[in-house]
Amino acid sequence: MSARSLSAAEQVAALLDVSEALLSTRELSAVLHVIASSVCQLVDLDRSAIFIYEPATDTMRGIAAHDLDAGEILAIRERLDNAPLAKRAIVTRAPVFSPNASTDPAVPARYTDLFHLKALGCAPLIAKDRVVGVIFLDRGGRPFRFNAQQRRLLQAFGNLAAVALENARLHRQVARLEHQLPFNYAAMPTELAAALGPAACLCVGWSRLNGERPKICVS
Repeated sequence: MSARSLSAAEQVAALLDVSEALLSTRELSAVLHVIASSVCQLVDLDRSAIFIYEPATDTMRGIAAHDLDAGEILAIRERLDNAPLAKRAIVTRAPVFSPNASTDPAVPARYTDLFHLKALGCAPLIAKDRVVGVIFLDRGGRPFRFNAQQRRLLQAFGNLAAVALENARLHRQVARLEHQLPFNYAAMPTELAAALGPAACLCVGWSRLNGERPKICVS
């Protein structure tokens, strides 16, 4: 069903479906796929691209796409001053729209040429009152317009997607730290065990003999 004809109850149901899909995984790549594809279904558009916003450098960086060349999106790293449409979405914290991207100075000409853009929408991703990124949408290079319902859906979707994205990024960081721990332990036990005494040395040696990750036990 098109987003233009959704009733209020159907809008809520659609957002609940998206929320359930986003909560079903914590893997970053899977979360990005759900965000990029489900937003197009939700607002009846064809293509999307997700960008992380990095406030320290005031830049946006491409991280995922739907029905676009992912390599081209991942290669984009742009200062907000050079991407006025995205900047407007971040500053106003609301979806924005360019009905004629090819003549709109808010959309860089190199992107209208590269992606054959006619019209372009952009919505902020807001988690805990902080803009963490933006998502661009279009109708596969064909003209379109946002209606009020699509704007409301995008605003709500942006909040859901941002929280899921931040949770997935945190999950990845924790997983990386856990993966690094065996290497850190393996590099340190001899020195630390020597400092802690014979009992610690015995514990480290026993762990290695049993094929376990080197660890230090202190009684």
